[in-house]
Amino acid sequence: MPRPFLPQGAPADLAAGPQQLSHDERLAIADAVLSWLRAEHGDDLVAVALFGSTASKSDGPFSDVQMWSVVEDRAGPRPDLEWIWGPGKLTVERMTVTQAITRAAWVDGRWPVAQARFVRARPLWEASRQQGFVQRLHAAAADLPEAARREAAAECVLEMYTALGKLRTCRAGPKGDVVRIAFDFGEPLMRLVALRHRYVFGSSRRMLAEAHQLDGPPGYQPLLERLAAGPYRPPDELVGAVDDCWAGVITWAQDEGLDLSACLTPIHQPAGVEGPPEPPADRDELGLGPPPLPAAAAKRRRRRGMFGRR
Repeated sequence: MPRPFLPQGAPADLAAGPQQLSHDERLAIADAVLSWLRAEHGDDLVAVALFGSTASKSDGPFSDVQMWSVVEDRAGPRPDLEWIWGPGKLTVERMTVTQAITRAAWVDGRWPVAQARFVRARPLWEASRQQGFVQRLHAAAADLPEAARREAAAECVLEMYTALGKLRTCRAGPKGDVVRIAFDFGEPLMRLVALRHRYVFGSSRRMLAEAHQLDGPPGYQPLLERLAAGPYRPPDELVGAVDDCWAGVITWAQDEGLDLSACLTPIHQPAGVEGPPEPPADRDELGLGPPPLPAAAAKRRRRRGMFGRR
């Protein structure tokens, strides 16, 4: 039987830029990719899911299609796929079971955005031996231990602090790109507020709209309104709005139970490590047996099992 082929684009597709598609047309593309993944991986395929705006049915006429797939560890890691497939762009994140468990359990300052691919995933297919696997990843990603939340909040505040310094420099001298820097402050602010509410945004595109629905520190809503409105004249007003918001952030965080003391001590970042660490040693609760890596690899920062805190 001939193997299905992935949908592909042509130079003219790239030159034309994104074209309009309906939600059903995106689902048809996802189905074609699912057929390819099942043919490509056979019995090693564990699960395939949609994430992003197509999964939540909030996709617009020019939205991308975003998917992830999981294979058994014995199949080995595969590179992610991203390409122009005609009228739009398709992304397929490919993981082994161990990688999926690790990434679902990972917590850092981008948790409210990054974990949407698990928390808001829409299952397309699961192997009969692993029914409910997507839901188990969802539960692991939605779990937010207090110690991990505290460090993640501290990372957000340090990002805000850096942007605030740049904005005050703009006020003191040449103005620079005040709008861009204000967004550099506002984006981690929204993630900080989401951490307070243990909330995962549907997508980065919807972050600003969804952030409006969350209660934040004094000056939070006015700043979001300024960021959403544009254009910004004069720049000093935007800098002032950021300053006003910052004035209430620390007290608000303390009142809301977000301990920011980690900002005042070095936050350890392992040298040469980007993103989630190596997989946790304990995978028994999924019935997956021992990890394929040495136990020493399980001693990295912010490690926790899929169904419990460590």
